[in-house]
Amino acid sequence: MPSVPELAGYAEVRASWSLGVEGTPWALVERVRPRVRVMPSDRVRVEIVPEFALAQGRHLVDEVVRTVEESEAGPLLDAVGCAPSPPPRYAAASQYVSVERMQLELDLPAVDLTVGRQAVAWGSGLAFRPSDLYGEVLLTEPWRERRGVNALRAVVPVGDHALTALLVADDDLSGVSADPGSWPFGGALKGTVRAAGVDLSAVGTVRHVPGWAADGESRRDGFVGVDVRGTRGVGWWIEGGWHVGEDAPEVVAGVDWSLPVLTMFTVAAEGRWDGTGSPPGQAPAVPPGVDAAALGIDCALLPAPTSTRPRVTSGRAYADALVRVAFDPTWSASAAWVANLEDGSSMLVPSVAALLGSRVTAAVVAQVPVGARGEFRPEVPALPLGPVRVDFAGLVPDATLQAWVRTAF
Repeated sequence: MPSVPELAGYAEVRASWSLGVEGTPWALVERVRPRVRVMPSDRVRVEIVPEFALAQGRHLVDEVVRTVEESEAGPLLDAVGCAPSPPPRYAAASQYVSVERMQLELDLPAVDLTVGRQAVAWGSGLAFRPSDLYGEVLLTEPWRERRGVNALRAVVPVGDHALTALLVADDDLSGVSADPGSWPFGGALKGTVRAAGVDLSAVGTVRHVPGWAADGESRRDGFVGVDVRGTRGVGWWIEGGWHVGEDAPEVVAGVDWSLPVLTMFTVAAEGRWDGTGSPPGQAPAVPPGVDAAALGIDCALLPAPTSTRPRVTSGRAYADALVRVAFDPTWSASAAWVANLEDGSSMLVPSVAALLGSRVTAAVVAQVPVGARGEFRPEVPALPLGPVRVDFAGLVPDATLQAWVRTAF
């Protein structure tokens, strides 16, 4: 029998302050993320999650433009009629409205199907998951949800075991009419066997990577490996395998332990080796993150554009840890830490969260780079713009403070 549509979600206001930066240090973000769920029958569910977001204050494009205009390059660009003219902050509706989830779930007798934009998160790792098609280090950004992916997912249960197949598509499907070898699709297979308190999964993935090589051509890379997770007094996991397209291994191993201290005390630690990364000094310099087209600059003074593979991290050896204490059901504190063991840089993320009443949550979090200069505490070099160099070091904060209030409805 069809159910009544269910409306839930939240509204949020998040404020941030960047320490040690030039220009505007503050930013304010307002988000509304409703969720509509309908069950036309006991075996069919439809879920839609749009997001509406506006931001004020610090904006990376504006700060890059200000930095260029205030540098020696500013008068030079004016003289040749090539001054920055970036588009408005909200030039299109897609910049403040997005569809984060839009999925149809079918519970069939032999298979569970999910079609549409959905969260895809494979792997057992705390911060790093080699078998995940779309790696995201959410450990350092506790306010953010996982991005949605256009996918068809099929789960076939076999007793206590399962076989999962996944077909994913990029948001940009314009490549479908081109060479089939560069079509913007990827996929994955995972077989899971559960026995003696251990989940053992064999995983194979193929991912489309658009235009990251020096020649700008799209590529496909693959991963073949295993994901093992179990409990023996403490929780543990080992996840790893081989990146076929890059001919290199990646392995993650970790443990977690929970104790009934106060309401709950949890500690977790993890190590990672990523053979596809670069050793210190060979990783690309961290750019400001905005290309010339976004700034509205189009002239011969600019260096030829280059393209590098999008990566979650740039190095090879990492460690991460998490400590979380729930003092009572209404408030908790945690501290996360992620480190590049080769260059000595790391990020510390302490946070405090409290439940105010039954529907309102408030939280405060800091992102504090610590240790040596490196991946998590970057030193941005001056970048060439015509015959002069522009210093973008003022764009990188010494630390960032965030506070938000979220109201559920």
